[in-house]
Amino acid sequence: MEIKLSKSEIKIGKFGIEIEFIAPVGREDMAAAIQNAGFDCEAQGYNHTSCQSWKIVNDGSVRSRDIRFQGMEIVSPILIGKAGLEAIAIICQVLKDKGCKVNMTCGLHVHHDAPEFGSDKVAKMIRYYKKAESVIDSMMPSSRRGSANQYCNSMLNLDERTMPISRYYKVNFQALVRHTTVEFRHHSGTVEADKIINWIILTALIMNKVVNGGRVQNDKPFEKWLDLKWDLGLSFKGEKTPEAETMVKYYHKRIKGMAAEA
Repeated sequence: MEIKLSKSEIKIGKFGIEIEFIAPVGREDMAAAIQNAGFDCEAQGYNHTSCQSWKIVNDGSVRSRDIRFQGMEIVSPILIGKAGLEAIAIICQVLKDKGCKVNMTCGLHVHHDAPEFGSDKVAKMIRYYKKAESVIDSMMPSSRRGSANQYCNSMLNLDERTMPISRYYKVNFQALVRHTTVEFRHHSGTVEADKIINWIILTALIMNKVVNGGRVQNDKPFEKWLDLKWDLGLSFKGEKTPEAETMVKYYHKRIKGMAAEA
């Protein structure tokens, strides 16, 4: 994967998303709405099979106390760069137009293409996420911090010398075996395009740091967003894309908002 930060463009490699949500309509109706928006989409049973179209699947982990809503998940095909981000904006608008919502049982999962992500990179990602986790936690509601959620456990207790056997961590490496991707499971559920797009950009930068950056030291964690964004190359005075600029401001505001709520 790659991300290019320049004044004129943002370039992200292949990625995919899974949006968990609750809906007042069935999977067939949701698939038809996505079709009407111009995207191939199928309603399917729960599966982990890669698909060339969008798909709506049931998800037993997504639940609603309101019997008028049912849990489901929309899974993207392989997306690339700016066109992929634009597609997500349209999909999110369809979800909102159909009355879809999220609750604490919902999550957002982002996969980044990683065909050459070997054991050395797995160890490096574990080290890096341990350094960054407390800062990223501050961007999330309390239900996604630490190991509060059984489907996205903390990375802090992982041994970097061993491949985690469970996929239920904030970064899932089991996806490497199934899809040759690294999956980020940390984010809370949302049908808001700006939240999803900013998270894709941030996780792409983390991937780029691990794949193309220097050595990650086992030293103290980042203390604040300024430390993390500086390490990711986002605090320089040179040129960077409007998307990256927007992302930096977005997380600065979000962290302040989460702190105020707490």
